[in-house]
Amino acid sequence: MENTNNNQINLSDIFEDSEEDNEHFIDDMQPLSNIIIDQPSNQSLKRKRESDDEEEQAIYNERKKRIIKVHKPITNYVRLYSGEELYFNNNSKEYKLILTKYLESNKLIRNIVKRIMINSFKGRIEYLSKFLIKDKEDNDISIKYYVDLRNDVYTAYYREIKLQRIFKKLLNIWRIYRIDKAYVKDIDPITLSEPEKCIIVYDMKNKRKYILDGKSLSNSINASLLYYQNAFASPLNPKNPKTNVEFTYSQLISIYYQLQEKGELKWTISTLKESNFNVYRWNIYNKSILAINAIKNEINKLDTYDGKELLLDFIITKLEEYDMHPTELVTKAYEVGINKVPNHTYLQKLKPIAIIHYEAIQYNLNMSGTIKAACLKIFKGQNKFIRDLIATNVLKVIRRSQQ
Repeated sequence: MENTNNNQINLSDIFEDSEEDNEHFIDDMQPLSNIIIDQPSNQSLKRKRESDDEEEQAIYNERKKRIIKVHKPITNYVRLYSGEELYFNNNSKEYKLILTKYLESNKLIRNIVKRIMINSFKGRIEYLSKFLIKDKEDNDISIKYYVDLRNDVYTAYYREIKLQRIFKKLLNIWRIYRIDKAYVKDIDPITLSEPEKCIIVYDMKNKRKYILDGKSLSNSINASLLYYQNAFASPLNPKNPKTNVEFTYSQLISIYYQLQEKGELKWTISTLKESNFNVYRWNIYNKSILAINAIKNEINKLDTYDGKELLLDFIITKLEEYDMHPTELVTKAYEVGINKVPNHTYLQKLKPIAIIHYEAIQYNLNMSGTIKAACLKIFKGQNKFIRDLIATNVLKVIRRSQQ
């Protein structure tokens, strides 16, 4: 390798393939944007030797005078402008390139691409960005050689990514074929019958296949997302009803499109897709809707302490607000009625008004006039409600206290 008049070196000549069959990669992630292109007196790009006394290969004339010094191909060592040195060392956990030597023969390029591929996608982009050139003039001859290196790295990386995707698809097809071949027909765990609208879920980790009923699966996912506790929304990640294991991201994507095709897609699943199937993010975006849904279910069912307290607080608050001043007997009647006869006709009329009241608070709406008119109309039947409780011995304790 000979130096040019401008003391420059051609990277395409230096980074040619090595005859040695060892494969290496960079130990530490180091930026390559400042590779030395100008060759100083001490060689900028050189091969690391095992010993400083090792003699270089050379060609001698008949008088045994060295006329040409031959360097071994440089594929495992690079020195940067900053003085940092990058070495490609053997490692059993290194990434195995799909890119063949026929498609990319340059050993240094192959080593750089291997180092890129063992990182996350974000790490790859950050590493590739180090090759961008800024604040340089186009007529700088050192940039020409650097651009050649950069283009070679980018091209090799794109080829590796394309090959990786092709082989992943091929591998998935083969895995699915093996799983389908070993599948044993089973019933849906929710309906305990054969699925009508079949939703197919593959578990690549455990090499299993599950066929679930579309309607029951949609209801199960909807119930998980609308789960609430103590009148507070607490959405859960959707789970496989057969294994009780949370669905993976790829499984949720597959389930979404299958439910959409079967016509069993609910608003919860649709909005979950808009949040990239992230339940935490979905909860933040739909916080108000979920809160109202939890309050609505609690008041309508009245099967929990929190739901009963929500309805009782609403009734007592409105009685005091409208100057009806509830006595101890009235308060006790509502408490007993909500606990023992939650489906009484009088209470059923108050439930939707209570829901409107909490919706107005949640969305900061002015519904006081509508709520007042409805409550005053319903409260006219309060005495009849108390008499019904007494007649059915629900207020038996209260009657004894009056005697």
